[in-house]
Order: sequence, then C-alpha cells, then structure tokens
Amino acid sequence: MRALRLVFIAAGGLLGCNSILGIDNEYKLEDSGASASDAAEESNAHAAPGVSKQSCAPELTCGNEVAKQSCCAGDRLEGGEFIMGCTVPEQGDYDEYPQHSAKVTSFRLDAYEVTVGRFRKFVDAFGDGWRPMVGAGKHPLIDGSFWQEDWYAKLPPTREALIENLKCITYKNTWSDSINPDRENYPINCVNWYESFAFCIWDGGRLPTEAEWEYAAKGGTADRTYPWGSEDADCAHVRMAECEETPDGGVETTPFVAVGSREPGKSLWGHYDLAGSMWEWTFDGYDDEWYKKYPGNNCQNCANVARGPRTDRGGGFYETEARLFRSTYRGKDFPENRNDWLGFRCARDDP
Repeated sequence: MRALRLVFIAAGGLLGCNSILGIDNEYKLEDSGASASDAAEESNAHAAPGVSKQSCAPELTCGNEVAKQSCCAGDRLEGGEFIMGCTVPEQGDYDEYPQHSAKVTSFRLDAYEVTVGRFRKFVDAFGDGWRPMVGAGKHPLIDGSFWQEDWYAKLPPTREALIENLKCITYKNTWSDSINPDRENYPINCVNWYESFAFCIWDGGRLPTEAEWEYAAKGGTADRTYPWGSEDADCAHVRMAECEETPDGGVETTPFVAVGSREPGKSLWGHYDLAGSMWEWTFDGYDDEWYKKYPGNNCQNCANVARGPRTDRGGGFYETEARLFRSTYRGKDFPENRNDWLGFRCARDDP
C-alpha cells in the first residue's frame, strides 16, 4: 500500500523517490466553518493538563501470557549520544544521510503502540470536553515542541466526529463503537497527527521526537539495523504483508492483530512493533535534507519544529520489503492524514 502510494505520487511529478506522502485531502476533515480563533476560545474553556498513563487505569494489559504487562509499560531509557542515519549504505535512501551525531536526554517510550482500549478512554474524555492546554506536550529541552493554539481547529468538534474519523477505511479500521474484547488490544489506526498528539498529552506524555524514536529502535550505541538486531525482517519478527495471521494459519494482510504479538521482533529495551504493525507518528516535521543542515546534522536534544508534513517511522503491515523496516528508514505524511496503516505510541518525561 505504501509503495503503491509512492508510485502514484512520483508519477504525478510532485515529489522525489522517498516521498511517502498521502494524498492531502483524501482523508482530510471537512471544514466545520469555525475559525481557528473560535475553536481556540471554545477549547481553552475545557483545556486541562494530562494525567500520566490514565489510559491504562484500571489496568489494561498487553503482550503474550508469558510477558503480559501494562499496555502503558515503558522503562526509562537512559539518554546518550549515538549515530543517527543510515546503517546499511546499499539500502539507505537519500534522506537518511549523512550519518551524524545525535544526543537525547533520558525519557520513557511506550513499549506498545496505543491500543483501541487505551484510545477508547480518550474518546470518552474528549466527549466530555477535554482539550490539551496551549503549551502542553513540550519536550522540556526543545523550544516550539508544544501544542499550539491554532491546532484546536484541527481537532474534530465532537466525540461523534472523532469516532467517525476512526472509521476512515471500511473494514480495515480497528476501532469498534462498543467494547469488543477481540479488538481492545489491536493498535488504534485511522488517527491523524493532531489526534495522536492530543492523546499523548491527555495521557501525560507527548509524541516522541524522531531522534528519540531512532535511539530506541537502534538500541542507542548498539546501532541495530532492525530493532531486534541484524537478521532480515520476516514474519517471525514483523507484522508485514502476507504473513500467517488468522487462527487457522491463513495468510492475510491485516491490521487486526494484537500489539506485542512478535516477541522475536522486540527491541533491545523491550519495545514491540517498532518495525511493522503501524507506521508511527513522531513529533518532527519532515525535511529530506534535515540531516544535512544544523541542527539536524548535530542533533543535541533537537526536533524539526517546522510546519508541514510530519515524519512517521517503522514501516507498516502492508510492506513486503525488508529494508522498509530498518531502524533508520523515514516516512512522511501530512498531519491531517489518516489511514489504516497509521498509528502511534507516546514518549514521557516521567522520572
């Protein structure tokens, strides 16, 4: 799916060979008629801080029977300096170069992608009027990395509108209107960047920066080609296209698989599905030359805070090429976009 979209855009002469943009208005919300200032005034009346990991209280558990833990699990990663950018030269794309030094401070990253069950609690809070405060979700060391006032207009106006957003692809959206035990541990999909960021703020966190995401996927200085190591991506490690996913062993390309289902694909620090399952939103704006200019080429607790397309990472369940699951591979989408292969996880600054 991702590759087909790429071919379509390239054929249109719009973007280069690694431009993995969705079609801007294909999944875009209809204009509600409200101005950004009207939306901000209304939302500010309900703005409130988030509460850390409230999406998992009472406890929601993920993982297999042997490794079952809170869906909000995520040990604190000790910060450090690592080499960011392409690890396997013959497989890299132009936007993965040059390799460069990057530093991140200590942070937490959710072990699992956000699930339907966790997002369900946010939908209820959203319906009760909760909205993120202006300035919330900021990386403590990165200016401009917070929720901004004009983004209120990018959120749906009501709970009902948010739920309709979550049904963006018929038969491929993981959301269910009522609690369905078979679906609660599926990764939530059909969420755009604004909704993902708002959820993370409500849950006491933020979206990870692109450098943080790659630091976790590489295992820092372990410099892993894939989150699990150097073995090529296959169905044992990754939720990818044409794997045996149905109970009877049938081959199916589907989002309907619980998070954490690929134990061999676990990262060095215990994160699941950093490769495969959903493409994951990061905070950063996308720039194909970000690694070639300051501060991107010497990223010391940095993020690209520019407006425009946003970077997503990790590859998705439609992919078939092993190289698309590498820890350094970069994708991008307009922040308004939603699709059945787009999801996310949250970062946190909890001690």
